[in-house]
Amino acid sequence: MNVLILSHHFYPFIGGLEEVAFQQARHLAMNGHDVNVITSNISNELEELPKEEEIDGVKIYRISAMNFLYKNFDIPQPVFNIFELRNKLNNLIKTADVVHIHDRHYMTSFMGSLMAKKHKKPVVLTLHTPRVKYGNKLYNFLFQLNEMISSYSIKKADAILSLGSEVHDYILERFGRESEIVWNGVDIDTFSPVSEYEKIKLRADMKLPEEKFIALFVGRLTFKKGADLLVEVAKNLRDHEDVEIIVVGDGPRRKLIEKNIKNNDINNIKLIGNVVDKRILSKFYRSADILLFTSRGGEAAAPLVLLEAMASSLPIVALRTGPYADLISKGKGYAVSTINEMSDKIIYLSGEADLMNELSLKCRKYAEKYSWSKNVDELLEIYSNLTK
Repeated sequence: MNVLILSHHFYPFIGGLEEVAFQQARHLAMNGHDVNVITSNISNELEELPKEEEIDGVKIYRISAMNFLYKNFDIPQPVFNIFELRNKLNNLIKTADVVHIHDRHYMTSFMGSLMAKKHKKPVVLTLHTPRVKYGNKLYNFLFQLNEMISSYSIKKADAILSLGSEVHDYILERFGRESEIVWNGVDIDTFSPVSEYEKIKLRADMKLPEEKFIALFVGRLTFKKGADLLVEVAKNLRDHEDVEIIVVGDGPRRKLIEKNIKNNDINNIKLIGNVVDKRILSKFYRSADILLFTSRGGEAAAPLVLLEAMASSLPIVALRTGPYADLISKGKGYAVSTINEMSDKIIYLSGEADLMNELSLKCRKYAEKYSWSKNVDELLEIYSNLTK
């Protein structure tokens, strides 16, 4: 089968949607399918990405795009060269059996849907997020404007996949379209736990505090991800010298976070920056004691970072802002309502070794039910039904 995947960002860009698109693409290629990806040429770093390359059997075509909306306004919306995007789509869509579009908000979504209908190709649309609520009236207005444009992709899709019930319900209410609920996969081999002895050795190798209780955050430093709230958590934990927050990720809020850390004279939080290599990222999970999830909402029911943490046997403490709260509460961590509650829960867990062991075992057991191979098997069944 020839599959054309459209994603506004793609590997090596770091993000949950981007990782899902990459893992699905590479597992499709591993199963012998022809996989082409159209994406932007934007990465998290400053390096220039090749216009075309092949990774793990996946052919990637990168379109020129500007990233000023993300850098300056925290809006992850690449501005594509529309003529280059149209020409590449026109060339690749002719031989595609199915077009798989990741999310509805982007130029790749609109143009992909438009060109697929022109060439009479079936479209699968994966919706990763429900409504996103910003703390800014202008941003909320722009999101609603974007939803009006997004309605074209949703109406024209032949199959819609929603990552969780909240996304499903929102799309049904807002756009009147039914969708199939699906779940992300996780690499349970790369993300796996280690013994206490190995954890201490890992911490020494990575220059992390060997004796402290480490609370890990993994994600982009954006308003939506609530990265700035980590400073408030760190302030609450000032008097608990046995706890340290490790932050893996980068983004437009980094300078603000660094400024707040400096102004408040905080020394119990460390910013690592981006980690692209999954083998290195897995070491951070293995070195930590718990995962912090401070998202302000608009996430999938099972965000990838939560599955990676659970596969690594990390209990989770998360703000109760999305459908994942129920998942976490079922013996795999705690969903809390405020930053103060989050801080209190970190302190509590740091002194409860037996409870931590119990939560860790439940997390790993849950994650083992998911794998990318199972995820792609479901995809192939959907593709096949559309191409009969």
